[in-house]
Amino acid sequence: MIDQDRAERKGRRGWRVSFDENGMCPHIETLYGAFAQKAMRVSQNLHDCVAAIDKRVGAYKQELLLLESREDVGENRHLHPGASHYEQAQAHRAERQRAAQEAANTATIQSFYKAIDELLQQRRHVHGQARDCVAQISANFHTLVAAYRQGVESGPWWRRLFKPRRTISEPIPRFEPYVEWAASDLPIMEVQIDTTTSPEVSWQYRPVN
Repeated sequence: MIDQDRAERKGRRGWRVSFDENGMCPHIETLYGAFAQKAMRVSQNLHDCVAAIDKRVGAYKQELLLLESREDVGENRHLHPGASHYEQAQAHRAERQRAAQEAANTATIQSFYKAIDELLQQRRHVHGQARDCVAQISANFHTLVAAYRQGVESGPWWRRLFKPRRTISEPIPRFEPYVEWAASDLPIMEVQIDTTTSPEVSWQYRPVN
């Protein structure tokens, strides 16, 4: 929650403050730094959430590669003419086992694709939440700055009685942090899988065209 009244009171107490050509003053610079830290924390939290999701996606994809590579294993063995009843029974049993294994693999592959789809939906959801957070942080900064400037223009109560209202001609500072993932899609992280350790996920963006 932001306290506009408190920001306005602070502005009234600091009514003598000077603004630079960008509309900044010590208090607004402090606000800017604090809100920039908030945006950085949102980015770090998103990094952690997406890294965990992409790690799971990478593991599923690795399992899919292994399963799909086994699809051609265990092909039908053709009976030679004059095969005995025992050989025929063995062949039919092997065929049933192969069909059962193929059905199980197909079901597993489908479940993995479904799991990946759900993870990507979750990924888009947390990405959207982070974008909303950054937009809200920016809006809160602008609200507090407007309230502070209004307090500076009004001044203390005695000045409002005997002096004209101050007009601030300097521009209103804008809080527009450059957060690449907030302005574009979030690419899948690079996944490096080691056979002896869990997947290592690195935080990398595609080049902006």
